[in-house]
Amino acid sequence: KVLAGAGAYNRNGAQAEDTKGGSKDYRLHPCDGVLERQVMVTRALIWVPVMPMTKIPLDHFEKETETLTWRRYTFLRAHETFFEPHRNPDSTWQALKRMAFWRTMFRDFNKWINDCAVCHQFRTVGVMAPMGAL
Repeated sequence: KVLAGAGAYNRNGAQAEDTKGGSKDYRLHPCDGVLERQVMVTRALIWVPVMPMTKIPLDHFEKETETLTWRRYTFLRAHETFFEPHRNPDSTWQALKRMAFWRTMFRDFNKWINDCAVCHQFRTVGVMAPMGAL
């Protein structure tokens, strides 16, 4: 048994019984064995994969690209969509929460969203000083 708790499964797909150290927020997916965490999104509890910090092999991509971790790749998929490139921070965060989980997700999200040069260039709006009496 790898993980136990309500909704947790062992490697054979059988429901695992509760054990010390087990968590009800985590499980192994019954079909593919992926570690998942239960998260609250809007008013629904959903299971999302726990994203590792490992790098994606370079042969995964068709064209040469920078080395990405699975976490950064997931963030980019949530932030840069085909129909809505460079979503605003709220929409990106909501999409990211539905896609994956990792312990430092909120900190990484804030760093990456603030480092987005395109968003800073086109979404930052200067505030004009009020006009005084002439």
